[in-house]
Amino acid sequence: MTMFESGLPIVSSARARSLIAILAVAMAGCSNQPIATSQAEPVPKNRMMSMAYAAPTGSSGTVIVKRDTGLMGGGCNWVAAVNGTDIASMAPGEIIVTHPPAGEVFVSVRPTAALCPGGLLEATTKLEPGKTKAFRMGMEGLAGTFRLQPTAP
Repeated sequence: MTMFESGLPIVSSARARSLIAILAVAMAGCSNQPIATSQAEPVPKNRMMSMAYAAPTGSSGTVIVKRDTGLMGGGCNWVAAVNGTDIASMAPGEIIVTHPPAGEVFVSVRPTAALCPGGLLEATTKLEPGKTKAFRMGMEGLAGTFRLQPTAP
């Protein structure tokens, strides 16, 4: 084994490089991936908490919240709320479609259990009648930072 001037070893064996490659592939398999709106599954009825904003009106827009797929944070559901109303408890790869009144809309998500990573995340958007805004939630990076951010509908 060769050493850097700092005293740290340089990985020189084929076996060690193979192990590093296998670990990198395994870590990539655990990462979360955004899901296309058309691929996401609707939240099952037994995890819907409110039917508020379920039907469109002449003055409403559409707000979509979808959760990334992947294993990071996958053991915890997250409650998605619109304008302070809890709508659904979401698992990875799921989606809710709501129709709140146009104007400033508040979207929030929070874990369902104290042992789940993260905390309350909030975002706002200006919604116009008949228009659609979408948000995605998921964990990013090796530290597992949970995010709520705008995305393509």
